[in-house]
Amino acid sequence: MGGLEPAHTYIYAALQSGRQVITANKQLVAAHGPELARLGPLRFEASVASAIPIVEILAETLAADRITSLMGILNGTTNSILDAMADGADYADALADAQRRGLAEADPSADVDAHDPAAKLAILGMLAFHRRIDPSQIERVGIRGLDQSQLVEARQRGLVVKLIAAATVTNGTSIEADVRPRLIPGDAPLAGVAGEMNAISVSADYAGTLVLQGPGAGPDAAASAVLADLIRAARDMPASAGALLASLADQPAATITPLGLKTPYPAAE
Repeated sequence: MGGLEPAHTYIYAALQSGRQVITANKQLVAAHGPELARLGPLRFEASVASAIPIVEILAETLAADRITSLMGILNGTTNSILDAMADGADYADALADAQRRGLAEADPSADVDAHDPAAKLAILGMLAFHRRIDPSQIERVGIRGLDQSQLVEARQRGLVVKLIAAATVTNGTSIEADVRPRLIPGDAPLAGVAGEMNAISVSADYAGTLVLQGPGAGPDAAASAVLADLIRAARDMPASAGALLASLADQPAATITPLGLKTPYPAAE
């Protein structure tokens, strides 16, 4: 179940009654995850990048490290549309094809206007930086304004246009984050992420730079993440990511400033 309501009411009631909750609802986790997680075990691996196990990696595997930046392709729908445009389709035709294939909703706003990747970036940022992040404070530039000729020209220059969600933290307090189309060098790892695939790059003080890639959309990919949480719950394993969010419940939302037009890659304008 997506959206804020009635999902919030149902999940709140379930947690209040002592049940564990497994959800893939990224909008709800991004907006209300900390206060919900304080009520009981909240598991949400499927809320970001489906089959890529990034949620528990940030909460557990990298728990002892200091994460300094996140960058990724977090929306398979727009990634597919941009690939089609780079191959010569105009935006309207690429969107219509994505809708025919079930990748885009009849109202594609959440994807093409970057609400979806902004919510996912907020979740990842809270887990990585241990700061409360309001997804509405993340600047979003979607793909509606891109022209097919821009993507074709970029390819001729050895560049690829991707909708990039990125965030950095400085001195453990100052957070910069945004979601916008950017020009990626053709030899960069994110440039080869095609179609419905997602990819996330995590930079940490000790682990260095890690790049995770895999299916970020579709029922099978989502089911794999939900089942992973179900197995953890059945084994009475801690809901580590939920516990981390719960620890942020009393924090005020961090001030978020945009990364801007040059970093981590030039904006596609």
